[in-house]
Amino acid sequence: FDGRALSAVRKFDSNQLPANTPNEDRRSAATCLQSKGMLFGVFDGHGGWACAQAVSERLLYYVAVAMMSKQGLEELEKCMAQGRPVPPILQ
Repeated sequence: FDGRALSAVRKFDSNQLPANTPNEDRRSAATCLQSKGMLFGVFDGHGGWACAQAVSERLLYYVAVAMMSKQGLEELEKCMAQGRPVPPILQ
C-alpha cells in the first residue's frame, strides 16, 4: 500500500510468516476517509482462522464509525433509512 496524499503515512510494508498450514493469522489496514488517518490490525488466529478472519474484516469499520462526528453519523443513518447508498468510510 502506498498512501501518498492520503495521510501522514507515506508507505508501509507487511509480512506474514505462517507457523501453521494454512496460516491462521490475519492482518488488515485501511485509510479512514473521515480523518485521513490510518488504521492497522494484526490478529492471531490461535487455534483457528475463523475468528481472526471475522475480526480482521469488521473491526476497522467499527473503529472508524466510533470516531465519526455526530453529523457524519446522522448522515450515515439518514442514508440507510432512505435506502440511499452509504458513503464510504474506509479505503
